[in-house]
Amino acid sequence: DGTSVQDVTEALAAAPDKMLDLIDAGLHLFKITAGPRRQLDELLLLSGSVWQVDPSGSCLVRRVDSAATHAFVETSSPRDLASVELREAWVSAFGRNPNASDAWDHSIKAVETVLIPIVTPAKARATLGDVVGLLNSQGHLWQLALHGHDDSQSVAPLVTMLRLIWPNPDRHGGNIRQPPLDEARAVVHLA
Repeated sequence: DGTSVQDVTEALAAAPDKMLDLIDAGLHLFKITAGPRRQLDELLLLSGSVWQVDPSGSCLVRRVDSAATHAFVETSSPRDLASVELREAWVSAFGRNPNASDAWDHSIKAVETVLIPIVTPAKARATLGDVVGLLNSQGHLWQLALHGHDDSQSVAPLVTMLRLIWPNPDRHGGNIRQPPLDEARAVVHLA
């Protein structure tokens, strides 16, 4: 039809969101090696973009504090179900098409995957709510490796943190509200 590569390039340059969507789609569809992935990430950084290549290289995500990104990479690097859920939560929270509820749900699943076998191993179909309830009622049977401000190893700070994560406000009946994205992102960091 007479459309040239230059025509397409100029059209994409005139619509930066379309260009970013195209880059994101390319990362989803094609396995890009580390070298070109680093080059793309450097180009995005130099251009002042809020976007960066996800550590997995499979999509674009919002640029996040390097310490938080490092913590995410370290906790999601094992090849286990908790890491898979955490990666899903990260992309849902920071990807090109964020979904706060999905980010929150995957965060809960990541934490459940780690804690249920430890805290409630005998309970079939346990949830994070079960973990919170048991730690709250039988906290004296558990100790954290960290000493609290009172020099105890109480699980109370962990229970407080878990209560911030569970439940997703739009998941259960009653007082349903759509979680804001910034709140869901904080839950991903807690997870």
